[in-house]
Amino acid sequence: LGVIPLSDDFPSADKMLNEFYELVGKDVESEMAEDLWDILWNTSSTEEDNRIRNALPRSLEQVPAVIETGTAKNSVPNRIRSIDWLKENGICLDNIKPGKSNIPGAHNGAFATRPMKKGQIIAPAPVVHIRREHLEIYDSEDVKDKKQETWYDGEQLLLNYCYGHANSSVLLYPYAPVVNYINHDRQKFNTELRWSDLPSQDQTLKREGVDQLMTHDHAGLIMEFVATRDIEVGEEILVNYGDAWDTAWKEWVAEWSPDPNNREYTPAWELNDYLQPVRTQTEQMEEPYPPNIETVCFVETAKEPLTGVKGKKGEPIYDFRYVRHLYETSDDGYPCDILERHHKTNYEVLKDTIAPSLPTYTVRIYLKNKKKWIVRKVPRRAIQFFDAEYTSDLTLPNVFRHELGLPTHMLPAAWADLYYASMMDEAPSAAKAAGK
Repeated sequence: LGVIPLSDDFPSADKMLNEFYELVGKDVESEMAEDLWDILWNTSSTEEDNRIRNALPRSLEQVPAVIETGTAKNSVPNRIRSIDWLKENGICLDNIKPGKSNIPGAHNGAFATRPMKKGQIIAPAPVVHIRREHLEIYDSEDVKDKKQETWYDGEQLLLNYCYGHANSSVLLYPYAPVVNYINHDRQKFNTELRWSDLPSQDQTLKREGVDQLMTHDHAGLIMEFVATRDIEVGEEILVNYGDAWDTAWKEWVAEWSPDPNNREYTPAWELNDYLQPVRTQTEQMEEPYPPNIETVCFVETAKEPLTGVKGKKGEPIYDFRYVRHLYETSDDGYPCDILERHHKTNYEVLKDTIAPSLPTYTVRIYLKNKKKWIVRKVPRRAIQFFDAEYTSDLTLPNVFRHELGLPTHMLPAAWADLYYASMMDEAPSAAKAAGK
């Protein structure tokens, strides 16, 4: 899908496009315009630059028209549809919402937002096709040395959210809202999968062999979750992941035992209670956080430090300032130390928080350029806990990995490459046995 522009990137793209248009004298056919356009598209490097660049029109000829409409509207050219078109082609995306699952240990689940009749489409599920082997993980003593011997080391987490069949090397990852929260129940499922007949689906992909299918660098297939009985508001949506998944899960549960090297593991989300104070460095000497926990402070860094004031180690000192979308991406999140907690607060400082009476903190943040800042008056909302790299329960060596079951009747014959390969392997043995 590439680097997708965020809401804040479109105003930046509009500004860039207008400046470009003025610079070339509003003549997009000039040689100067062509040269500058090439530079604009080929010099971006940071992720933010690439997001802004991807908000721009693809061709120089489109620039005048996009300046009129704006880059945001240009990114969704078919944003306005007629009622008749929606009735023929549209499917509701808000029939389900996420919530705490009723299944012990499942954490999240998907729940009905309105009553639905048997046979009604609960949610569409456009899918990305993936070759199974691309989710395999391999390791070596030195991953940078290509001459090192490698070994198979498991599968990626994404496998748990893909639908697949034992006879095929094709995996399908659904990317519609909330559908990946739909949990399994072999007996009490109230929904099932089927292929969509929407005209936007590329039906030819189901007739292509696996190798040909994988040459397509875009998604084009759509599945649907369909109610198998009437469903009430608030009812959890459940699907049958299939016998292979069910058996594999039960065997894993029966054989699982905690990793002795991770007995102190605590998931970061359990600590992200914004009504609970964060321990300072001094307090952590007596009561440390689990070793897998990393503290991250979300701070806006495009500002000047306080003049004439520095920290004990000479670091510049800043006062916290909230800006829109500060907590929504990792761009403004930095590893940090909690130096002090202050119980006397000022509402003006904390007006962006849901609880302005909470303490503020003085923290030391570690910037990407290895510089350190002291930031004062940081609200609790701006301090979050994360699992340190490769320490979460998702990356432990004994975690469960298995694709969700694609029903056999949904598997296109052209995709059954593993079945045909096994038949070819068995043919010589059968012929040899017959010869005897």
